[in-house]
Amino acid sequence: MGTNDDARLLINQIVAAYNSRDIDALVTFYRSDITYWSPLDDLKTGIDAVREHLDHLHESLPDEQMQAQTIVTDGELVVVEFESTGTNPAGQPYAIEFTEVFELRGGKVASIKTYLDPEEVADVMSRRQGPSPGSISLIPPVSAPRNTRPGDQWRTPPTRASHPDTEGGRGDSGPGRRNRQEHQPD
Repeated sequence: MGTNDDARLLINQIVAAYNSRDIDALVTFYRSDITYWSPLDDLKTGIDAVREHLDHLHESLPDEQMQAQTIVTDGELVVVEFESTGTNPAGQPYAIEFTEVFELRGGKVASIKTYLDPEEVADVMSRRQGPSPGSISLIPPVSAPRNTRPGDQWRTPPTRASHPDTEGGRGDSGPGRRNRQEHQPD
């Protein structure tokens, strides 16, 4: 089990490698059997799938810079609130906030779950100064949404229990296992 300081250092190293576009350095922080999930895409499993995803992000948002705003950890589970800034494919500046949950094993990242608003990402990617055909999208085309019902805004991440490649852990009772719901003021 790593310490809280080790986990924070690892996150800062990941952010530095991401911001410098050094994917080779970035993937050294990941286990070979890493899983990555976000509401924008299907579950990615393995270094090659995650590397492909990172290549796509860097191609789509070449000047993106991430900053960890808040890091909360128990040494093995790390929750990070990020702000990402840059310019979208149409040259418009953007800032977007999101949260990632990292599970660490043996000092490396075993799992990343990203929580963000897909509509906000679509809005950022579609902002234009004028008509500009061929805009790049972070949202891959899909024939039908997965893990959603009509009207759902958030997709439920896969749980440890639903994946045979995972072992032990928090099962279905850990953080992020419930659908996110919009807060309704009283």
